Amino acid sequence: SRAGLPAFSRRLGWLSGSLFAGVLLLSVAMFVILPRTARAAFSRFGPPRIRLAGFSNSVTLGEIGELKKNDTPVMHVRSFQNEGFLPVKWRGSALTEFDGTRWFNASQTDQLVSVDNGVVALRNAVIGTRQGRNLIYQARLSPIISDTLFFAGTPETIRIDVPFLRYSGGGVFRVPPRFGARGLNYSVYGFLPDEWAEVRFTTAPLGGAFREQLLKLPVLDPRIPKLAREMTAGKETEVEQARAIEHHLQRDYGYTLELLSQPVADPLAYFLFDRKKGHCEYFASSMAVLLRTIGIPSRVVTGFESGTYNSMTGWQVVRASDAHSWVEAWIDGRGWTTFDPTPPDTSAAAPGLLSKFSMIADAVDQVWQDWVVSYDVDRQIALVTRMHDSSSQFRFPQFDEIGTSFAKLGNTVARWAPLLGGLALLLAAWILASPSVKRWWQQRAHAQRLAR
Repeated sequence: SRAGLPAFSRRLGWLSGSLFAGVLLLSVAMFVILPRTARAAFSRFGPPRIRLAGFSNSVTLGEIGELKKNDTPVMHVRSFQNEGFLPVKWRGSALTEFDGTRWFNASQTDQLVSVDNGVVALRNAVIGTRQGRNLIYQARLSPIISDTLFFAGTPETIRIDVPFLRYSGGGVFRVPPRFGARGLNYSVYGFLPDEWAEVRFTTAPLGGAFREQLLKLPVLDPRIPKLAREMTAGKETEVEQARAIEHHLQRDYGYTLELLSQPVADPLAYFLFDRKKGHCEYFASSMAVLLRTIGIPSRVVTGFESGTYNSMTGWQVVRASDAHSWVEAWIDGRGWTTFDPTPPDTSAAAPGLLSKFSMIADAVDQVWQDWVVSYDVDRQIALVTRMHDSSSQFRFPQFDEIGTSFAKLGNTVARWAPLLGGLALLLAAWILASPSVKRWWQQRAHAQRLAR
């Protein structure tokens, strides 16, 4: 300004304001708009989103086998109990009706469950009859075409940001469809029963109409009831009979993801007596039908296996290839009991370099989701807390003595602060009143007058 540029301050102000506005606009575009629109914008150039067949009210034999060929992550889970990997099944839908090729639920009116301030508290009747343990975890569903929530064990409290939940028979919870399409984030306090521990109380008998529904069968190949009797020969209790069928299916049949080259009239009979290999749907369907032929109520459950733990993020990654189905049978005196007749896949490849790269890619995606897409006040608090916890772990013993000395010095200064302040004020007043200081001020003022 002294060099004769009167507009310099105004132009500097405009430049600073323009830079600030540009940085702000770029930041909003990069960290707010782009993360929320890029996925939708580029989706038309890529493959369509996967459709989670089998996690609604019906599943046709073969659909889950198609889904298992896809490695897309569909869910991430994190335990709040520092357990790391949770070796559990993520239960989705329970299907009761079977027509020979398809499991489904007959049309029924769902019960609406209100969400009060983001929390749903449920009454759990299982706790009084089973031994087990509590689980606390957070689940994050990808934006997939499914409105079903997945749980480990039985949920007691659900924290979720939706106006209401829909509850249908079999312990299935769903959200309004528009919420499922955008992805879901919910936390659960639940109970994981030990189904084979001693039962402390006898469960109430299964209702007559519901029991008949769980025993209903279509027209079957006459060899199927005969096979059930052969598998359970010599077994007296329902538990022994169910275990025998489970064991025979695991031992005498093979696992494969190869689908049928062409449809067959009776896929279940073809699996049991001709092909004798298949994937989880065929094993679960076979066991449920075999149980019903000997009078044990049963249903097929669809969901996911445990998944894979990503040590870089602390999240458990559940992929579409982890899709699974199993059986729940009603055992008198014990209640619903889980059976999994599917044998292990012996052809599965061991984790290699590709799986490590997929974990790295998943970790990058999780960081982006956590600290860009979902960055909010809670994330800011979590970041500050994490930085504080991390910094507190680093200690330098060699500086402890110096730190103690500075602390003692600080206490001494604080104790003598009033006296030292008063002395400093007296010293400043004496300096300002001295003749030499007065002459210096007079000379400086005279030089400024001459300059003007």
